Amino acid sequence: QPQTPRDVLCDRQLNVGWYRFTIQNRSAEMPTRCASVNYCGTQAPIWLRLDDGQRLPEALQQVQLTACSSWSRHHYDEEDDSGPVSEYADCCAMKYPVSVRNCSGYFVYRLQPTEACNMAYCAQLPPASGMPLPHIVACRP
Repeated sequence: QPQTPRDVLCDRQLNVGWYRFTIQNRSAEMPTRCASVNYCGTQAPIWLRLDDGQRLPEALQQVQLTACSSWSRHHYDEEDDSGPVSEYADCCAMKYPVSVRNCSGYFVYRLQPTEACNMAYCAQLPPASGMPLPHIVACRP
């Protein structure tokens, strides 16, 4: 169900810094596939794009990646001004640089504020491994 402008998550006031995502006290990660518009509690969710050859960092490593915001675009017929003919998803409407560090059991992300208040960084629980998370020592960027 689409959110109304007053109840969407907004990261426009986010301070530049390192963040760890959790959902219900469990480590979460930014998705690496296009997040649908109106997903993750916001209209324009921001996800991590992995280009050819790019991967999330190995344990205790850090990489620079690109995060993308998903948005709906409209296609108009130039001869008919009655409105949009179709709507399509643009998976990378806006781009943000994101540093990602692997802290041997969870990731931390260096994030910056978004351009508008209908955008927020997206997170999801990683695929269940059936194994409990190990005791984790604090990770420093």
